[in-house]
Amino acid sequence: MIQYPVAEGEAPNQLWDIVERLKNEDVRALNKFKLSLFDPARDVDNSPSGGQCLSFMSFKVIPGMEKPLDHVS
Repeated sequence: MIQYPVAEGEAPNQLWDIVERLKNEDVRALNKFKLSLFDPARDVDNSPSGGQCLSFMSFKVIPGMEKPLDHVS
């Protein structure tokens, strides 16, 4: 979540990017926050127990409330 592997450059901190966008008063669409946890190049290994349990997370701000955060995994 905080050091997603990339081919080149610095690994993004996806979690902090979401926090910054949620805190930004100019951001109007508060239901589009996704966090990737699955990397097919690294995580697909034909394991007999299946794939990883958690592949992505979606964060949404509940309208009409004091910016509580709900997540669906």
